[in-house]
Amino acid sequence: MEATDIPILSATDRLQRALLRWVDMCGISGQYKFSGDVEHEMETRDMLDDRTYILGIVGANPSDWPVVWSGDSVSIDAGQQFGPAFTRHTYEPRLLSLLVQEYSDAVRYRRAAARRFSLRSVNLTNAVDQLIFPLRDQNAFDYVLVRGELVSGDLLYEVGEVA
Repeated sequence: MEATDIPILSATDRLQRALLRWVDMCGISGQYKFSGDVEHEMETRDMLDDRTYILGIVGANPSDWPVVWSGDSVSIDAGQQFGPAFTRHTYEPRLLSLLVQEYSDAVRYRRAAARRFSLRSVNLTNAVDQLIFPLRDQNAFDYVLVRGELVSGDLLYEVGEVA
């Protein structure tokens, strides 16, 4: 299992457009600050699609992180807590720990990240590319907006276009 940087030029057009949109919103790095409803704000900014989700970052325990919004092709549904929902889908607590660390770092360091997460086994590699964008409500609530692409196998997103 590993997390590596995505060479952005090799990412899909969809992820490249999302990164450019992010730069338009808040500069080359940093977090996007807003006031009001996070789902409405991201929808207004055209940042939501079927392979995107928004998590509320509440402390360090992902069992306390609400899935605020999720697209139709995301395997975890809105209204659930991220940790339990993710574990039911993947059965891999080490990957959950890795994602939690990456999402927490994005919020803590106020920087976006482009990462590939891979689970390797003898016969198969499951991998996804994700753009992780930190969001902060003016009332001091932290969120991450995650836009993803399935690279191989079965991991977080329904099978569709493979990156």
